[in-house]
Amino acid sequence: MSEPTADIYTALAAEWPVNETHTLPANMGTDLTYITGEQAITRLNTVLGFNEWTFEIREHGIHNGIAWVLGRFEIPSQGVVREQFGAQKLRSTPSGDEMKSAATDCLKKCAMSVGVGLYLSHKETIAEAQAARQQARQENVQRQAPVTALPRPISQPPACADCKQAITPTGRFTVESIVNTGVSKYGRALCLACGKKAQEEARLTEQEVREDLKQAEMQAAG
Repeated sequence: MSEPTADIYTALAAEWPVNETHTLPANMGTDLTYITGEQAITRLNTVLGFNEWTFEIREHGIHNGIAWVLGRFEIPSQGVVREQFGAQKLRSTPSGDEMKSAATDCLKKCAMSVGVGLYLSHKETIAEAQAARQQARQENVQRQAPVTALPRPISQPPACADCKQAITPTGRFTVESIVNTGVSKYGRALCLACGKKAQEEARLTEQEVREDLKQAEMQAAG
C-alpha cells in the first residue's frame, strides 16, 4: 500500500482557517472541532483533481441499531488504496439519512488517512491531555484546602446519550475526556460503560462484515 508523495500530502493535510471549521459544543470541557464531508471532497478535488481519486461503497448494512458501510478510496496516480468503515446510530424514528451519514463518515475517515483534517484529531488528543492536567491540578488544590473550606458549586453533569445516567469521572478519566471521546468516536456523549458497549458493537460489526466478505470470496472462488 503506497503513500502520497510529500508535496501532495502537505497540500492535503493543510489546516483550514479557524472561521471555516465547525464546532460541536461539548456539555463540559473542550468543544469538538471538525470539517464537513463537503469540505473533505473539495480538498481532494482541489489538490488531486476531481477525476484523480475514487470512492465507492463496497458493503453496507444495519447491525444492532447502527447503519454501517465499508468504503474503498483510491488515488490511482499515487498507488494509494484505503478501506474504512463508517457508521451512524439509527434514530428512534429512522429517517433514511443514517446510511448517507455513515457513508460520509467513511469518506472522511478515508480522506483523513491521507492527511485531510488529520490535524483536528491531533488537537482533540492534546485537548484531552490538557483537560486531564487541569483536572489533576484542581484535585490537588482541593486536597490541600482546609477541611472547613466551603465546597465549590458543581454544575449539572452531562447525561449519557444511551443510558441517560449522569457521566461521572472514573479513575484517570475526567468527564471532559469521556464526553469528547464519545462524541469523536460515536457522535454522541457516552459514559464509560456505554462507550465500551458501543466499541464492542462496532468491533463485532466490522468482524461480521469481514467474515461475510471472506465467505463471499470463497463462494466466488468455488
